[in-house]
Amino acid sequence: MALTEAQRNEVKKEFIDDSLIASWVRLNESAAADDALSAAILAADQWVEANQASYNAALPAAFRNNSSIRQKAALLFYTVRKRLQTS
Repeated sequence: MALTEAQRNEVKKEFIDDSLIASWVRLNESAAADDALSAAILAADQWVEANQASYNAALPAAFRNNSSIRQKAALLFYTVRKRLQTS
């Protein structure tokens, strides 16, 4: 299920509060940057919505068939976070 506007605003606040992102926010403080960030969050949410089936199909059957949606999302979260920590 896609995020609500309130949930997307929560994502924006968490994103801005992240120290990794803080420098981008300081460099881009403007209404246009705020709009761009809101649009990027919406696009990311839409991408997740559009690609759920593809992600689920890519998972090994043993995990796919025995894990919840939240567990699958957490797996993706931890995987992406680790990629960011090592880049």
